[in-house]
Amino acid sequence: MKLALTAACAASLCLSAFIPAAAFADDPIVVKSRQVTASQWKVDLSKSLSRNLDDGLRNGLARYMRGSGGIAAITFRLDEQGRADEVALARSSGDIQVDRVAKWAVRRLNAVAPYPAAANRAMQVRAYLIVAPDQDVYDRMAHTAQDIERQRQIAQGHSAGEIVLTVLPGKSA
Repeated sequence: MKLALTAACAASLCLSAFIPAAAFADDPIVVKSRQVTASQWKVDLSKSLSRNLDDGLRNGLARYMRGSGGIAAITFRLDEQGRADEVALARSSGDIQVDRVAKWAVRRLNAVAPYPAAANRAMQVRAYLIVAPDQDVYDRMAHTAQDIERQRQIAQGHSAGEIVLTVLPGKSA
């Protein structure tokens, strides 16, 4: 059996080696590339962060949370392998457990595609990760995160090299 399989493989290799390339000249060559738009890239990244945030909360990383959650702003860059690098807490939620699970969610990013408009991964990402007990509180916090970002941009100016996201467990925006 093993000998027959080896012979069949050897025969197919020989046939492919002797078939002239011109026989396939009329066949179109199709190359598919997974290029995404900047907005789709942000959605994909938000979904990954949301999944990680969900996992962190489900695994009890924020079980000692005080109050009703909060908004943690995390900044990071992506390395050559698409992993989060230079992860930093840019703005605390006021609850160390929320901050901890937000940083954990970012550090768990893995194999993120490069940002479509950038040839390098030097782009900084600022993610507002929201932990809220219900949709109403989330909606208020999302508006608060937008206000915080608007005020930050007015005070510091918006950097063209920065991407801003708002993330909730189980959601992406």
